[in-house]
Amino acid sequence: MPNPSLYRSRAVRPLFPRLCCLYIGFLMISQMAAADPPGDYRAEILHNLCKFVTWPESAFQEGEGMNIRLLHGDEPISDLMALNGRKLHGKTITIRGQVRGEGVEKGEVIFISRGFASSVSKILKRLGNRPVLTISDIPGFSRQGGMIELISAGETVRFSINLGAARRAGLIIRAPLLQIAQVFEGLPPPNEEKRSP
Repeated sequence: MPNPSLYRSRAVRPLFPRLCCLYIGFLMISQMAAADPPGDYRAEILHNLCKFVTWPESAFQEGEGMNIRLLHGDEPISDLMALNGRKLHGKTITIRGQVRGEGVEKGEVIFISRGFASSVSKILKRLGNRPVLTISDIPGFSRQGGMIELISAGETVRFSINLGAARRAGLIIRAPLLQIAQVFEGLPPPNEEKRSP
């Protein structure tokens, strides 16, 4: 006689990854709700955001890790350097801080600090549609073509996501993150000229 518990376990298996994803999403939301953006939680916020993003296989060379570039100017980044050596999607994170915009296309993630607010369009134009996740706390960043904007609201952090920019770069932002963010399809990429009708 068939074992009913066997059927129940098989029925539950397809739901298990979804439940795990939702649970992780809940933990991420809880962490961010308690976070003070300029403080030590920036590294955890950045790390958790990237957990909900999928890059195309073509974005990585064989044996290559996850390269995160920090455009920081004069802003301290010691808290973000704590990510160096940690794992993300099975890859080892390498953090590179830089004070200029050159070479940003060589990373898989770029965090742009407020000191580069006047250079956002130029940086995004340099990146084009490469599979590079762009994150910043510059006001209006997502409306300018950036992918994820961090918005301080008291002691919490909210997100604005330019889904169109992510899709053009071949990145997939998963549902748990989209459900807690302000999402819009976005504007044409910075290097795309307007076409006449």
